[in-house]
Amino acid sequence: MVKIAIVIPSYIKAENPQDVNESDGFRLLHRALASLNCLKGKDVTLVFPFCIEGKMMTEGRYLEYHLEIMKSLSYPFPFNRFILTAHNFRIIKECILKNGFYEIAEWLNLCGFANIRNSGLLISQALGAEVVVFIDNDEVVENTDFLEIALEGLIESMDNKKMDGKGGFYISARGAIYETLPWQWWQLFWNKAKLFKAVWEAILDSKGRFVESPVVLGGNLVLTKRLFENIPFDPLIPRGEDIDYLINAKVAGFEMLFDKHLMIKHLPIERNVSYRKEELKGDIGRFLYERAKVKGYKGLNLDPYPGYFLKWDLKIKALITLILFSLYLASKFRWKDIAEVRACLGSLTRHAKDKEFYNGFKQRWKALMEFVEQDRLKDVVREGFL
Repeated sequence: MVKIAIVIPSYIKAENPQDVNESDGFRLLHRALASLNCLKGKDVTLVFPFCIEGKMMTEGRYLEYHLEIMKSLSYPFPFNRFILTAHNFRIIKECILKNGFYEIAEWLNLCGFANIRNSGLLISQALGAEVVVFIDNDEVVENTDFLEIALEGLIESMDNKKMDGKGGFYISARGAIYETLPWQWWQLFWNKAKLFKAVWEAILDSKGRFVESPVVLGGNLVLTKRLFENIPFDPLIPRGEDIDYLINAKVAGFEMLFDKHLMIKHLPIERNVSYRKEELKGDIGRFLYERAKVKGYKGLNLDPYPGYFLKWDLKIKALITLILFSLYLASKFRWKDIAEVRACLGSLTRHAKDKEFYNGFKQRWKALMEFVEQDRLKDVVREGFL
């Protein structure tokens, strides 16, 4: 039987441990966890990495948060569960440091989209997982065959395909593969929704079940051990770490495809102006870095998305969008937000992040994965099990 780790990252805002259960992130996690009861029996361990923000976290009271989360999730459940918080992650990092992994240890963190996913991979390797399935806490699984579908084409060939990893669709609350989001006039040169729609339509129109795609979604992502022990998520990517992972895997010669049969229901909370502001800021930094990374790579087809944002005119598109978004915020009298958006202009003139960083990080990651496979961190992971 294939050993599977289902990794569900969660972002929690709780000023003190007693507030954990009332946080949006924890309520979403409870809903996602309840949906997993429908899955058929497998050798499965659920891994819950937590990024926690709160007053008592800044005071270093990690253990209190850890114990509260353990208590809140200590109810009968058909699968093993592993809780990863700043408390036991600190112990794991100390072990890694003692064994000489100084350079990579500084990049191991529970907060940040890429970092929290890498922490999930690290624990999955320690647990001996052969396959990692990433889902997000704002999703629910409705298909009892979800794991069977997730494994198809990975362990054994299917339709003459044997993949190292694959992605699948998000299904909306209304059952649609993609929602037509309302267009805002400030998105004239930054219409991601339109580009995503073109990607989904191209996938649906393609022949066969497993198809090439420039996009995968981090909340419906399946990775084999032969892939994740060689390819980590890039810690310098502020968001869009899932698509960046796909690019890194392809450049390294791994086979990652899109599976039309792999679907999960996505039920996110409403995304307000503050979310759009952070999204735009992260996207600008991400695309500038990604553009430097992919320059010189041949045979990569990333159109229409993210390719649209990786062309020579990226800075022009970003500048115009920042100006238009500022005007939009002014029409809503959101003066503080305007100041924060204007601060994004600095990223257009600052020196780009080191595009060679990832290659070095990847080599250190491989060495760490080899160590973890042999040692399994057996003396330091016990505390996280429920």
